[in-house]
Amino acid sequence: MKFFIVSFVIISLFTAEYKNKLQRGKYKDKVLNDTCCYRVYKIDSINNYYLIYSKKNDRIYKIVSQKEKKLKSGIIKLKGCYKFVLRSMIYDNADKNSILKLSQVTCFDISETTSICLEGDSIRDLYLAENIRGLNFIRNKK
Repeated sequence: MKFFIVSFVIISLFTAEYKNKLQRGKYKDKVLNDTCCYRVYKIDSINNYYLIYSKKNDRIYKIVSQKEKKLKSGIIKLKGCYKFVLRSMIYDNADKNSILKLSQVTCFDISETTSICLEGDSIRDLYLAENIRGLNFIRNKK
């Protein structure tokens, strides 16, 4: 009987500590559901642009963001889970007649000095995020 009482007290303490850490955000990334956020798995750069690779629902997204000064808070991190607001750079700006031509294109000139390429069968579009500035994630103020 003493064993059960001691076990119950220990489990209660760990549960209370976990809830406190969860509220402070320490385990936030582990608890978020991947179906409602984009999980960042790679960050790269080319010239004046960041390339942020993320996954959502087993689909890969390549997000292009122009380099800007990093803020002290809100920096996008590897393995972080974010609710990006994405817009296709290719298909949102293409008319129906040019989509057939796009299937043969592999690289796009983003600026005079920078071309960004699609990657085989896994990445067939490039994206901009309305809530990313450089590597800074801009939270909604709702």
